[in-house]
Amino acid sequence: MWNSPVRAAVLGIAFVILFQWFVVQGMGGNWTMWFYSGSKYPPPPDLVGTMYQFPNSLGFDGQFYFYIARDFANARGTSAYVDFPPMRWMRALIPGGAAALAFGNPDRVIYSYIGIVWGLCAFGIWLTARICRDWGYPAFAGLSFLAIPAVLVSLDRMMTDISLVVALLLFVYGMQREKPAWVYAALVLAPLARETGLALAGGWVLYQAWRREWKAALFGCLATVPFLGWIAFVIAKFGSGGAFFLGSPFSGIVHRLLTPVIYDAPSAGLRLAAITDYVGILGVAASFVLAIVLFARGERSVLMFCAIVYTLGIACFVKEDMWGEAYSYVRTGGPVALMLALLGAERRCWWLVVPMLLALPRILFQYGLVSWAALRGWI
Repeated sequence: MWNSPVRAAVLGIAFVILFQWFVVQGMGGNWTMWFYSGSKYPPPPDLVGTMYQFPNSLGFDGQFYFYIARDFANARGTSAYVDFPPMRWMRALIPGGAAALAFGNPDRVIYSYIGIVWGLCAFGIWLTARICRDWGYPAFAGLSFLAIPAVLVSLDRMMTDISLVVALLLFVYGMQREKPAWVYAALVLAPLARETGLALAGGWVLYQAWRREWKAALFGCLATVPFLGWIAFVIAKFGSGGAFFLGSPFSGIVHRLLTPVIYDAPSAGLRLAAITDYVGILGVAASFVLAIVLFARGERSVLMFCAIVYTLGIACFVKEDMWGEAYSYVRTGGPVALMLALLGAERRCWWLVVPMLLALPRILFQYGLVSWAALRGWI
């Protein structure tokens, strides 16, 4: 039975749904808790009283994507309740899809949004299983999709990064099966999932130019047109900005590495969180170094081109909270570690998987806290 990607996907998504149901029922039964809205950041007026809010917290990014999905056209002025509208609206794939599936009814967005995340999760497991079978692994290895840090964060906070992970896997699967339509679909969707996904198109174009495949390089450039058009629309509607995100290359992650945060509290739990956070950022930094070293030593696979483009691009993003804790840096810098892990799994070079796995202890620790809180609620 394990030799079926469909069965692996069904098993994996069933586990995810049961876990999330268990947590929700243990914490009051309000499914909006997964968007992690904080009491210090008020929701739009029509959600007051119905949105689950964590006390004394600023919340997390998922709350803003939920607000956007409920008012994707900003007809009710939702941008006033979003921390940085131009950046948030750029990541249109999941919020826009949720708004479309809800047919403009904001009360249905909770179902369409979570449904899309679940659907992407099932599709990601299926893709991983198909890729693993092509590499000689059993199909149940597709459940390793649920060990990707950015996927775990997305499921815990309803983040859009799961769509970028799925686009990357679709990209790999399309190349592996020689299905150009799948490849170009991934190149179109990746930057709409998150703007950093533009690195896939950049890596593809450079790889094809290196091979002197000019037609494929041109198609790679054309695949970015929908995203560029969407950026132009978002800037026209909300203005631009974001220069405060940028700085000297690698200065953000280097500063984080040189100033380890040890929480000044007598709690063993907080100290463990600080230690595992630092281990995780070491993994992300190691993935950047490995990508540069491997490329310099002559590794010229398409994934390596994508990894080096991503590394050089993300190096200039230095906003402190991007590198501050695992729930941020595994989404910002994690795709490079994932690309290396895919190369390592294909070639049985297991040391290439290690940088991605170093972030898992911190994230699993957080899952343990959530599970314990839910269990106490049940009791």
